[in-house]
Amino acid sequence: MKKIVLLISVLFIFAGCQNETENNNDVQIESTETQANQEESITVMITVDGERISELEHDLPYQEGQTLLETMQGVYEIQEEDGFIQAINRYTQDPDQNLWWTFTVNEEFAEVGAAELVPEPGDVIEFTLSEF
Repeated sequence: MKKIVLLISVLFIFAGCQNETENNNDVQIESTETQANQEESITVMITVDGERISELEHDLPYQEGQTLLETMQGVYEIQEEDGFIQAINRYTQDPDQNLWWTFTVNEEFAEVGAAELVPEPGDVIEFTLSEF
């Protein structure tokens, strides 16, 4: 009788270990899929007066050869002039108050306007409206 109880206990232990391994594999697969999705997208963040506007943060699908401006136009309300962004949704630069849009790509200031910049998959772009 003791042998049967011991055998059943061992079987439950092995079954529990199997489920843990399956759960770990599921987590690894989800993590890999999330990483792949991030690599195929462009993250855009908007900061106004030092405060990040979370509802305007988006992972946009990467489209080879498409400029940043083209990528953003389907998601944001953009006003631009000569390829430079003047307003994003309700946030508008104001020369009288010395408020200007700038943006970084992977924490480095962009050297061209949004109409010329062709982002790469995985880029993190942050637009900042602040006194300059």
